[in-house]
Amino acid sequence: KFITEGEVSLPIWEMKNSCHICKATFNLAVRRHHCRSCGFSLCQTHSKWHIEIPRLGLYTPQRVCHSCFENTMKELSDMNLNTVTTLASQSSQKHRKSSRQTMTLPVTP
Repeated sequence: KFITEGEVSLPIWEMKNSCHICKATFNLAVRRHHCRSCGFSLCQTHSKWHIEIPRLGLYTPQRVCHSCFENTMKELSDMNLNTVTTLASQSSQKHRKSSRQTMTLPVTP
């Protein structure tokens, strides 16, 4: 059975003025992001992972922190759903390297 968003309570997003991990202060240059799994306020560097979160009813890649990415990977691996795709792309606008990791779940009829 697949869980839908309405069947679980999503985490409450914290509204800190700095990154939960590195303590960088949020401003116009350092934007606040939220881990969709734990709700922590994070900078881009500490929220660059993307993965589906089936336990929360989220079946499209969501922004998460590294810890939640690893925990969700383990959960999915334990359920034998471990088809991982790693994407690395060059940003043409900012001329800087960024990476995004995503997890793709199988589609069920």
